[in-house]
Amino acid sequence: MANKDFRSLLNLLAFVAIGLVGVALLLANVGLSGDISSALTLVANLLAYIITAVAAFYFVRNKNNVWLWVVYAVALVLIVISYII
Repeated sequence: MANKDFRSLLNLLAFVAIGLVGVALLLANVGLSGDISSALTLVANLLAYIITAVAAFYFVRNKNNVWLWVVYAVALVLIVISYII
């Protein structure tokens, strides 16, 4: 049951991310590409990174390969560092 709830949460986050991207693009095309549009894009990108990282985690966990864990960890560190900077 918990696995179904977790999948539902990820699906909801993906839906919210797509919605935020759509609204940000709409605001940018209308001419309101100020702080609101960039903030929505930032939040949507963050949600997309989280969803992708969780999906990749389950892939790496199922394969149980040390090199996949190393690549996964390096990729996550690079994403976090580039997001902060």
